[in-house]
Formats: sequence, structure tokens, C-alpha cells
Amino acid sequence: MTVFYGVPRGRRRDDPEDQLAAALSLLPSPLCDFTRQHPYVPGRRFAADFAWPAQRVIVEINGGVWSGQAHGSISGILRDNERGNLAALEGYRVLRFVPDAVKDESLAETLATIEAALLVI
Repeated sequence: MTVFYGVPRGRRRDDPEDQLAAALSLLPSPLCDFTRQHPYVPGRRFAADFAWPAQRVIVEINGGVWSGQAHGSISGILRDNERGNLAALEGYRVLRFVPDAVKDESLAETLATIEAALLVI
């Protein structure tokens, strides 16, 4: 079980990944046809927060960008660059969002962006 800030994932009501998963699950295909923690680079431990393997789309929710922690730290930025480059080499398009992008009025725009990426041929 993944732990998120000391609370097991799936048990925090305000977890951005869980919020996005709930919103996506209510939508028609192909938006609702995602996998979570999808390994996308053979031989590496990288896993995407959300993936649509058939459409080669990955969505990452990057927390800590404003506080300089996690994805906002220098090591986090370097790690995200490496992950993004490896995903591109595997043929994936990567969409990155901050946690606020899945809240309130921002959620509709986030879902529209994901849908646009999934419908690109």
C-alpha cells in the first residue's frame, strides 16, 4: 500500500489522485479507461499516476511544486525530467498537473485537456 504524507493512499478524502480517478470514472470511454500506477519503462521502477496505454498518454499529478518539496525540489525536477524523457522515448505523451488542477472549477479544464490528448490521432 502506498503511503501519502503518513496516511495510506485511498483513505485521504482530499488526495488529488483519488479525486481525479473519481471524476474520470464517471465519464464515458476513453476517459474512464485508465490504469493507475502504470509501469511505462521496461526495466525501470517508474509508474505513471494515470495511463491510457492504448493511446500512449500519461497523466502525472505533481505535488509540492509551490513548497519546493517533492516535484518542486531540484532533485524532483531532475527526476521528473528523466521520467518524462524516458516516457517520450517509449512513445508516450505526458500531461502534468498540480493538485489544484483537480479541484473545483479547474477540474473541468483538466478533464478537457486529458480528453483532447486522448482523441489526438
